Amino acid sequence: MGRVESAKKKQNDAEDARNQALSEASEARSAAKDGAINVGMLKSQMEILRENLGNELTDNYHISEAHCAPLLESSDPNDMRRVVDRVLCAANMKMMMSKSTIVSEPIAASRKRKAEVHVEPVPEHVFAVPAVPIARVQMDTSPEAILARAMADSFEC
Repeated sequence: MGRVESAKKKQNDAEDARNQALSEASEARSAAKDGAINVGMLKSQMEILRENLGNELTDNYHISEAHCAPLLESSDPNDMRRVVDRVLCAANMKMMMSKSTIVSEPIAASRKRKAEVHVEPVPEHVFAVPAVPIARVQMDTSPEAILARAMADSFEC
């Protein structure tokens, strides 16, 4: 009886181990399939980026299909990081190039214009001008008046 029970226990343990191995294999296949789908999606997005960046930046930053495909399929995360870094650098360069080509007239129109300073040459013979007392004007010192003057001064051209 003891041998039969130990044989049944071994059989149950073996079936449990087999079921666990099957479930782990199924999970591994599912993860591999998900990884393949993710790599496929990443490749299609990379193709869209390449089209938007243009041939010059794609060649300069080595993000062509021939350069990126082996790195995207690699299991090393550093390979994936290198590809993403190069794509980000190329995208930043494209953004900087597009911003530098935009005409900045709307921005210049909204800025205050600086007053042009015209400097007249000083003659060699300067005549002394007698000092004339300057009349003092009584200014309103209420907070509203001070604020109004500050606002007016800040918008002068």
